[in-house]
Amino acid sequence: MTVMAVQVPLNVFPGMQFRVMTPYGQQLDVVCPHMAGPGQMIHIRVPAQQFVPQAPPAQQIMRADSAKPKVAAQEVKEDEIPADAVVTPAFMKTSMPEATQEEHLCPCLSCICISCNIYATFPDCVGAYVKGVCCCCECEELCCKLSRTDGSLCKCMHGEVEIIVPVTCIKSVQTCCCIDARIAIPFDEEVPCELGLMGFICVKNFECVCQVYETHAKQSEVKA
Repeated sequence: MTVMAVQVPLNVFPGMQFRVMTPYGQQLDVVCPHMAGPGQMIHIRVPAQQFVPQAPPAQQIMRADSAKPKVAAQEVKEDEIPADAVVTPAFMKTSMPEATQEEHLCPCLSCICISCNIYATFPDCVGAYVKGVCCCCECEELCCKLSRTDGSLCKCMHGEVEIIVPVTCIKSVQTCCCIDARIAIPFDEEVPCELGLMGFICVKNFECVCQVYETHAKQSEVKA
Protein backbone atom coordinates (compact mmCIF):
# COMPACT_ATOMS: atom_id res chain seq x y z
CA MET A 1 0.00 0.00 0.00
CA THR A 2 1.20 3.53 -0.79
CA VAL A 3 0.34 6.46 1.47
CA MET A 4 0.71 10.05 0.26
CA ALA A 5 0.98 13.16 2.42
CA VAL A 6 -1.21 15.93 1.02
CA GLN A 7 -1.59 19.55 2.11
CA VAL A 8 -5.14 20.92 2.02
CA PRO A 9 -5.24 23.96 -0.32
CA LEU A 10 -5.92 27.36 1.23
CA ASN A 11 -9.30 27.72 -0.50
CA VAL A 12 -10.62 24.27 0.50
CA PHE A 13 -12.69 23.70 3.64
CA PRO A 14 -14.11 20.54 5.29
CA GLY A 15 -16.46 18.67 2.98
CA MET A 16 -15.09 20.26 -0.20
CA GLN A 17 -13.25 18.31 -2.91
CA PHE A 18 -9.81 19.02 -4.31
CA ARG A 19 -7.63 17.20 -6.80
CA VAL A 20 -4.10 15.86 -6.28
CA MET A 21 -1.71 13.96 -8.53
CA THR A 22 0.26 10.83 -7.60
CA PRO A 23 4.01 10.53 -8.35
CA TYR A 24 3.16 8.39 -11.42
CA GLY A 25 0.76 10.99 -12.84
CA GLN A 26 -2.64 9.63 -11.76
CA GLN A 27 -5.22 12.22 -10.67
CA LEU A 28 -7.16 11.64 -7.45
CA ASP A 29 -10.22 13.40 -6.04
CA VAL A 30 -9.88 13.99 -2.29
CA VAL A 31 -12.63 15.09 0.10
CA CYS A 32 -11.36 17.40 2.83
CA PRO A 33 -12.03 15.72 6.24
CA HIS A 34 -14.22 17.48 8.78
CA MET A 35 -11.35 17.92 11.24
CA ALA A 36 -8.91 19.30 8.63
CA GLY A 37 -8.55 22.90 7.55
CA PRO A 38 -6.72 24.88 4.87
CA GLY A 39 -2.96 24.34 4.95
CA GLN A 40 -3.17 21.23 7.14
CA MET A 41 -1.36 18.02 6.13
CA ILE A 42 -3.46 14.85 5.77
CA HIS A 43 -2.56 11.31 4.70
CA ILE A 44 -4.45 9.45 1.98
CA ARG A 45 -4.29 5.88 0.75
CA VAL A 46 -3.30 5.78 -2.93
CA PRO A 47 -4.73 2.91 -5.02
CA ALA A 48 -2.51 0.88 -7.31
CA GLN A 49 -1.65 2.39 -10.67
CA GLN A 50 -4.34 1.52 -13.19
CA PHE A 51 -3.66 0.72 -16.82
CA VAL A 52 -6.11 2.23 -19.27
CA PRO A 53 -6.15 0.31 -22.60
CA GLN A 54 -5.77 2.53 -25.64
CA ALA A 55 -8.19 2.10 -28.53
CA PRO A 56 -6.96 2.12 -32.16
CA PRO A 57 -6.65 5.63 -33.67
CA ALA A 58 -9.75 5.14 -35.84
CA GLN A 59 -11.87 4.35 -32.78
CA GLN A 60 -10.65 7.17 -30.53
CA ILE A 61 -13.72 9.40 -30.64
CA MET A 62 -13.71 10.30 -26.95
CA ARG A 63 -11.79 13.20 -25.52
CA ALA A 64 -8.47 12.31 -23.95
CA ASP A 65 -9.48 13.61 -20.53
CA SER A 66 -12.77 11.70 -20.50
CA ALA A 67 -11.03 8.40 -21.28
CA LYS A 68 -9.19 8.50 -17.96
CA PRO A 69 -11.22 7.25 -15.01
CA LYS A 70 -11.46 9.45 -11.93
CA VAL A 71 -10.18 7.71 -8.83
CA ALA A 72 -11.28 8.72 -5.35
CA ALA A 73 -8.65 8.69 -2.62
CA GLN A 74 -9.32 7.43 0.88
CA GLU A 75 -8.11 9.32 3.93
CA VAL A 76 -5.79 7.48 6.32
CA LYS A 77 -5.19 8.55 9.91
CA GLU A 78 -1.58 8.70 11.05
CA ASP A 79 -2.06 5.95 13.65
CA GLU A 80 -3.52 3.67 10.94
CA ILE A 81 -0.51 3.90 8.61
CA PRO A 82 1.31 0.51 8.53
CA ALA A 83 4.95 0.51 9.56
CA ASP A 84 6.03 -0.81 6.14
CA ALA A 85 3.94 1.69 4.14
CA VAL A 86 5.73 4.08 1.79
CA VAL A 87 4.68 7.67 2.51
CA THR A 88 5.17 9.90 -0.52
CA PRO A 89 5.03 13.66 0.21
CA ALA A 90 2.81 15.62 -2.14
CA PHE A 91 5.64 18.00 -3.02
CA MET A 92 7.42 15.11 -4.78
CA LYS A 93 4.69 14.81 -7.38
CA THR A 94 5.43 15.60 -10.99
CA SER A 95 3.30 15.63 -14.12
CA MET A 96 6.26 14.54 -16.26
CA PRO A 97 6.75 10.76 -16.53
CA GLU A 98 10.23 11.38 -17.98
CA ALA A 99 11.40 13.09 -14.77
CA THR A 100 14.30 11.71 -12.74
CA GLN A 101 13.24 8.72 -10.64
CA GLU A 102 14.56 9.43 -7.14
CA GLU A 103 14.58 5.76 -6.10
CA HIS A 104 17.10 4.94 -8.86
CA LEU A 105 19.72 7.46 -7.69
CA CYS A 106 23.00 6.26 -6.24
CA PRO A 107 24.37 8.70 -3.60
CA CYS A 108 27.91 9.84 -4.37
CA LEU A 109 28.59 13.02 -2.40
CA SER A 110 26.38 14.74 0.16
CA CYS A 111 26.67 17.44 2.79
CA ILE A 112 23.61 18.23 4.95
CA CYS A 113 21.13 19.75 2.46
CA ILE A 114 23.24 19.30 -0.71
CA SER A 115 23.73 16.02 -2.54
CA CYS A 116 25.29 14.73 -5.74
CA ASN A 117 24.12 11.40 -7.16
CA ILE A 118 24.72 9.03 -10.05
CA TYR A 119 21.68 8.34 -12.25
CA ALA A 120 22.78 5.24 -14.15
CA THR A 121 19.40 4.11 -15.48
CA PHE A 122 19.46 3.82 -19.27
CA PRO A 123 17.80 5.21 -21.37
CA ASP A 124 16.11 7.38 -18.69
CA CYS A 125 19.42 9.12 -17.96
CA VAL A 126 19.66 10.55 -21.49
CA GLY A 127 18.92 14.28 -21.62
CA ALA A 128 18.46 16.90 -18.92
CA TYR A 129 15.85 17.58 -16.24
CA VAL A 130 15.47 20.61 -13.95
CA LYS A 131 13.01 21.30 -11.15
CA GLY A 132 13.13 24.35 -8.91
CA VAL A 133 10.93 25.58 -6.08
CA CYS A 134 11.17 28.96 -4.36
CA CYS A 135 8.36 29.54 -1.86
CA CYS A 136 5.20 29.58 -4.01
CA CYS A 137 6.91 29.44 -7.42
CA GLU A 138 7.71 26.11 -9.07
CA CYS A 139 9.47 25.54 -12.39
CA GLU A 140 9.95 22.14 -14.03
CA GLU A 141 11.59 21.50 -17.39
CA LEU A 142 13.18 18.67 -19.36
CA CYS A 143 15.22 18.61 -22.54
CA CYS A 144 16.10 15.89 -25.08
CA LYS A 145 14.31 13.10 -23.22
CA LEU A 146 12.91 9.92 -24.74
CA SER A 147 9.16 10.36 -24.46
CA ARG A 148 6.88 8.07 -22.48
CA THR A 149 3.76 9.69 -23.92
CA ASP A 150 1.76 7.85 -26.57
CA GLY A 151 2.34 9.28 -30.03
CA SER A 152 5.49 11.17 -29.00
CA LEU A 153 9.01 9.85 -29.66
CA CYS A 154 11.22 12.51 -28.09
CA LYS A 155 10.60 15.61 -26.01
CA CYS A 156 13.11 18.18 -27.23
CA MET A 157 11.87 20.82 -24.77
CA HIS A 158 9.00 20.57 -22.32
CA GLY A 159 8.31 22.52 -19.16
CA GLU A 160 5.86 24.33 -16.94
CA VAL A 161 5.81 27.17 -14.41
CA GLU A 162 3.25 27.15 -11.59
CA ILE A 163 2.18 29.13 -8.54
CA ILE A 164 1.72 26.54 -5.79
CA VAL A 165 0.81 26.39 -2.13
CA PRO A 166 4.13 26.92 -0.27
CA VAL A 167 5.46 23.65 1.15
CA THR A 168 9.17 24.46 1.38
CA CYS A 169 11.57 27.41 1.19
CA ILE A 170 14.08 26.61 -1.56
CA LYS A 171 14.64 23.43 -3.55
CA SER A 172 16.49 22.67 -6.76
CA VAL A 173 16.96 19.40 -8.66
CA GLN A 174 19.21 19.29 -11.72
CA THR A 175 19.98 16.17 -13.75
CA CYS A 176 22.23 16.08 -16.80
CA CYS A 177 22.67 12.60 -18.24
CA CYS A 178 23.98 10.43 -15.36
CA ILE A 179 24.87 13.31 -12.98
CA ASP A 180 22.22 14.49 -10.52
CA ALA A 181 22.67 17.42 -8.14
CA ARG A 182 20.09 18.71 -5.69
CA ILE A 183 19.72 21.12 -2.79
CA ALA A 184 16.87 21.77 -0.36
CA ILE A 185 16.46 24.32 2.45
CA PRO A 186 15.24 22.83 4.68
CA PHE A 187 16.15 19.24 3.77
CA ASP A 188 13.30 16.79 3.16
CA GLU A 189 12.55 13.34 1.74
CA GLU A 190 13.92 14.24 -1.69
CA VAL A 191 17.11 15.73 -0.23
CA PRO A 192 17.62 14.08 3.18
CA CYS A 193 20.18 15.18 5.76
CA GLU A 194 23.31 13.22 4.83
CA LEU A 195 27.09 13.32 5.12
CA GLY A 196 28.86 11.15 2.60
CA LEU A 197 31.72 10.80 0.17
CA MET A 198 32.09 8.50 -2.87
CA GLY A 199 28.99 6.54 -1.96
CA PHE A 200 30.00 5.99 1.67
CA ILE A 201 27.20 7.54 3.75
CA CYS A 202 28.31 8.33 7.30
CA VAL A 203 25.26 10.16 8.62
CA LYS A 204 21.65 10.01 7.40
CA ASN A 205 18.70 11.71 9.10
CA PHE A 206 20.75 12.30 12.27
CA GLU A 207 21.59 8.56 12.49
CA CYS A 208 25.10 7.11 12.08
CA VAL A 209 24.78 4.32 9.52
CA CYS A 210 28.30 4.06 7.99
CA GLN A 211 27.26 1.90 5.06
CA VAL A 212 27.75 1.98 1.31
CA TYR A 213 24.42 2.21 -0.52
CA GLU A 214 23.70 1.27 -4.13
CA THR A 215 20.52 3.27 -4.78
CA HIS A 216 17.87 5.04 -2.74
CA ALA A 217 15.65 1.99 -3.27
CA LYS A 218 18.31 -0.18 -1.63
CA GLN A 219 18.44 2.28 1.28
CA SER A 220 14.76 1.65 1.97
CA GLU A 221 15.33 -2.11 1.90
CA VAL A 222 18.26 -1.86 4.33
CA LYS A 223 16.29 0.45 6.66
CA ALA A 224 13.32 -1.97 6.62
